[in-house]
Amino acid sequence: MRNKPQIPPKSFWEDDNWAHENYQTLLKRYPNKWVAILNKTVICANEDLKVLKVFLARKMKGKTVPFIHVNDASHVY
Repeated sequence: MRNKPQIPPKSFWEDDNWAHENYQTLLKRYPNKWVAILNKTVICANEDLKVLKVFLARKMKGKTVPFIHVNDASHVY
């Protein structure tokens, strides 16, 4: 039987909202990087999502932390 998905806590959504509200600042500091946020602070930024996920798995020990890709739109797909 599968575990029921956990609903992220309120702090997760506050950090997620903060990241989107401060996207322009993040774009200046972390263009084309994956950025993880905790307590409205960047705790990790890396171009490689796998590196970011390994960091979160080791340091956050199961805590749910939002992360976004800060895209400067220089890539055309």
